Amino acid sequence: MKFKFSDLLCALQEAVDQARITSESQHLQLLKNFFEPSDDGKTFRTKNVTVEVPANTNDKNDTRSLTVPLITLMPLNSLNIDEVKVDFEARLNFSANPEAKKALADGGPVDVSSTDEAQKFVSMLDIELKRHGTFSRSTPVKVSLTFKAADPPEGLSKLNDHMNRDLN
Repeated sequence: MKFKFSDLLCALQEAVDQARITSESQHLQLLKNFFEPSDDGKTFRTKNVTVEVPANTNDKNDTRSLTVPLITLMPLNSLNIDEVKVDFEARLNFSANPEAKKALADGGPVDVSSTDEAQKFVSMLDIELKRHGTFSRSTPVKVSLTFKAADPPEGLSKLNDHMNRDLN
C-alpha cells in the first residue's frame, strides 16, 4: 500500500486531535456530574451532600452535619495528552530532491530545521507500509514520529493563574 507520507502525517495528527477532543468531552461530562445550573441558568453551583461527622465534644455520640461538595469526595482522574509517539517500519521513496535521497541512502537523519523545509521534504516523500510481514522490494526504515503538546497561550495561562488565585 503506497501513499504520500504527508497524508499519513495528516491522518496521525487528526487521530491525536480526536483523542484530545474526546478527552475534553469526557472532562466536561464529568463536571456535569458535580455541578448543576443555578435558577438563572447562567451560573453553576456545586452538587452537595450532607455528611454526619463526630463532633469535637466529650460526648462520643455527638455529631454535626457538614455540607460537602460532591466533587471533593470523588477521585478524579484526568487524561492529558502531552506526547504521542508512533514507531513503525516503512519503505520511503522520494519523488524528487537528490540531497534528501542521498542523506537517507547514507543512513543519516534528514534535518529539516524550518517548518517550510519540513513541509517541502514531507510533500516529496512516498511511503509504503509493511503488509503481511514483508515489503515488496528494498530495505525498510524505522520511522519514529512524536507529537508534543504545545504550551498554552500566555493569555490563557494568565487567566488560569488569576482564577486559581481567586479560588484560594
